[in-house]
Amino acid sequence: MCAADALQEMLLKTDQGVIKVFPAIPEEWKKGDVSFNNFRGWNGIKVSAKMKSGKLISISLETSKSAEYIIENCFDKRVLTIGKSGQKTIIDCEIGENLKIGINRDEKCIIYEA
Repeated sequence: MCAADALQEMLLKTDQGVIKVFPAIPEEWKKGDVSFNNFRGWNGIKVSAKMKSGKLISISLETSKSAEYIIENCFDKRVLTIGKSGQKTIIDCEIGENLKIGINRDEKCIIYEA
């Protein structure tokens, strides 16, 4: 179990309610493709993410209860697209800053570069 916990900490960190993907992956992994699916994070959220050649491609969020979540912008760009409930919203968030997203029960949300 310690190994599984350590692996999850490399791929997903939810510290004080802030979700951060790929916070501690080895440099060697960044040369290839890295992803994870449905890891449990803070407040019961399921998080999935994809990285290709060291570049974050997408973050997917799914929750069983309505809540507001905070995600650190780990993308290479500050203009992002948030897709949920068939709607797309373009937001501006500095790289490394946090963005808040309200997600309804059983709603899926995807974040990617605009």
